[in-house]
Amino acid sequence: MSGHPPGGTSPSGRTPRPGTASADLHAEVEAARRKPGRSVGKLVILNEIGRGGMGVVYRAWQDDLQRVVAVKMLSPEANDTMRKRFLREARLASRLRHPHIVAVHELGEHGPRAWFTMDLIEGTGLDVLVKKRRLTTTQFMQIAGSVAKALDYAHGEGVFHRDIKPSNVIVGADGTAYLMDFGLAIEQAGASKLTISGMVMGTPFYM
Repeated sequence: MSGHPPGGTSPSGRTPRPGTASADLHAEVEAARRKPGRSVGKLVILNEIGRGGMGVVYRAWQDDLQRVVAVKMLSPEANDTMRKRFLREARLASRLRHPHIVAVHELGEHGPRAWFTMDLIEGTGLDVLVKKRRLTTTQFMQIAGSVAKALDYAHGEGVFHRDIKPSNVIVGADGTAYLMDFGLAIEQAGASKLTISGMVMGTPFYM
């Protein structure tokens, strides 16, 4: 998606103040707020940090809670099925609270655009670390163990990820691994109406 998501005026207009955020962040938020389309309800979009099949992930400032978050926004070109998957991802992922799963907090809509907020993890995708050979065998095994624990927990909560691959794991600066992107996830309680019988879900190379 080129450009920025449509938006209006922030309801509170509050910005980071000394003691709650750095001066640099304050200036960044104020500069973004003045740009057309950067305010999306309670959120001020700062910069793009990733994109996928259904939407774009931005780093954003949340006015009401005075914090920096990651916000995933549904693509404006999304069809009805993609919109349903997007909303399902937010609702399923928001049920999960685990130290190795990126936490989803709020789901909202701004005009035709749906969005949800997540913890902002400052780190690097596992796919990048593997490609650049930056991991030792011990580190890789620790990451694999963390992802396995996250999956075990999610399965225990009745949520099946269905798209495990390195690009869906982010490793924080402290080495902690987090599972993310539940876009293809399903609930254990019954087959989803969004999956056609016989349809293959997931990324073929990792299946």
